Amino acid sequence: MKNIIYEKGKIILFEGYDGAGKTTLISLFKRHLSSKGLSSLVIDNTGNRVTANIDFAIRDGVLEIAPATEILLRLARECERIKTLKTEITKYNYIILDRGIVSLISWIHYYNLPYEKYKLHIEEIIEEMSPCYLVDCYLNYDESWNRVLSRGNLSKKESRGKEINNRAFTVQREIFSHFNWPEITKYEINTKGSREDCLQELLACLSLK
Repeated sequence: MKNIIYEKGKIILFEGYDGAGKTTLISLFKRHLSSKGLSSLVIDNTGNRVTANIDFAIRDGVLEIAPATEILLRLARECERIKTLKTEITKYNYIILDRGIVSLISWIHYYNLPYEKYKLHIEEIIEEMSPCYLVDCYLNYDESWNRVLSRGNLSKKESRGKEINNRAFTVQREIFSHFNWPEITKYEINTKGSREDCLQELLACLSLK
């Protein structure tokens, strides 16, 4: 049970499939906040030694782990990220979560694991980060995949090929579409437009200038 009541809008969770421009939009948003004299902290999957080690175990391209083990690791990583959020939230105007609960739930469904088995832990995590804004960066799959390929150095997931990744993309879209939590307001940003257009759309969604 959290003991800090967060101001609505202080926490912003960015989601989006690989290649959709999420990282770019986060960078633009962080730069915009800085230009307004506002501080922000991005909490990603490798922000400290613990989460970095967990992330390494998840992404290790040599050793394969069981899907159920992977989900438990992803849950542990989210708990560690929430711990960082609670420690740092009073020090910044905005906390930016780079991926999070939508991605986690998507992996559960991708592996066809029983959601009910993890539901309690997931709801505890959501409660700890609420209220917040959830921003999903969307780009159609073919364009996203082409961007992924252009980067080189494919991740373990990406190296499985276009068809398997298309399924992961579809699952993520479905989870975002159906995601509903009383204190989380969600928006979708189509990142096909220019960087400036995407930033302005984001600012409008968040009622910022």
